[in-house]
Amino acid sequence: MKTWMWRALGTLLLAGAVAPAQAQTLTEDAAKDALAARAERALWWGDFDGLEQLYDEARQRPEGERNPWNGRPAVQSVRSGLAAVFKYRGLNGAYFRELEKLTEQWSRARPDSVLAQLVYARTLYAHAWHVRGSGYWQSVPAPAKKEFVRLIEKAEKHLTDRAELLKADTSTHVYLLLIGGSAGWSFAQMEAVAEDSLRRSPADEDVLYEDLLTQLLPKWGGSWPELQRYMEKIDARTGARRSHETYALLWSKVADEFNGSIFQDLRADWPRVKQGMESLAGKFRNPFYANRLAYLACAARALPAARAALAELGERADAAHWAGGGTAGRQNYEACLRWIGEAR
Repeated sequence: MKTWMWRALGTLLLAGAVAPAQAQTLTEDAAKDALAARAERALWWGDFDGLEQLYDEARQRPEGERNPWNGRPAVQSVRSGLAAVFKYRGLNGAYFRELEKLTEQWSRARPDSVLAQLVYARTLYAHAWHVRGSGYWQSVPAPAKKEFVRLIEKAEKHLTDRAELLKADTSTHVYLLLIGGSAGWSFAQMEAVAEDSLRRSPADEDVLYEDLLTQLLPKWGGSWPELQRYMEKIDARTGARRSHETYALLWSKVADEFNGSIFQDLRADWPRVKQGMESLAGKFRNPFYANRLAYLACAARALPAARAALAELGERADAAHWAGGGTAGRQNYEACLRWIGEAR
């Protein structure tokens, strides 16, 4: 299997589908998330045997165990490593077409392998979005629209035709939500998938709830009142058990999508957001959590909390983790510093 895939990798490089240097440059940091880095490397090099072993290992980890750097459960780390292979810079259509062929052959060679079927469907989804691009649907050329729909429908059919094999593995549900969101599923359909996953395991609850919440954003056909109601429903389920961590993460996501104050305009509850972000920042070393705590404290105009969060943040301040990232993130960070400096 490995020999065949090494030849396939050579085909990709000779086709100019991706720069050869990327074969040695991992997106995932092995020192921070070894499972993700190993999964990324295994898929890149076509080590399907190793990938199967790694995934089985991840599924056997204790349900509540999370990576101390970023808070990912083990199976989520593996999925993140796989996703990295679809996101390298400079990829072109030849890369995705070849990767689609290779993963389809794997799925056919191992029809009883859950992972083989999932990776093939995930590859189809990635290929579809490469074809579509990230612009508004109205701006997508007609041929690209047609190919996008074809690939998404193919991915959906591949999973649903194998429901009996795949239904016990909750990565199936995560990928179904990705694909369903692109296939135009109703919120009720997507919620039913998420609920089935949550009945089996809570390991992916943050990922599932985030995908559902995305469908309630106005730009995807939802509304702010619907989103507010659903947020309270989620917190009623998870708040006491998770110290409002899910509530805080979801409002943090909304803050990136809303042109206004989530606290003043959407009635996000600062005490719960604060408790959730403080809990996450205390558990996990990734500076994202400490930065988001400081950003949200400033957005809530919670002066003592903002001062404390910025003091704790210190040199770990990173504009990439403030709303907007890049220039916008830097502006938000500097505006927060000015506000605190001017406050009495």
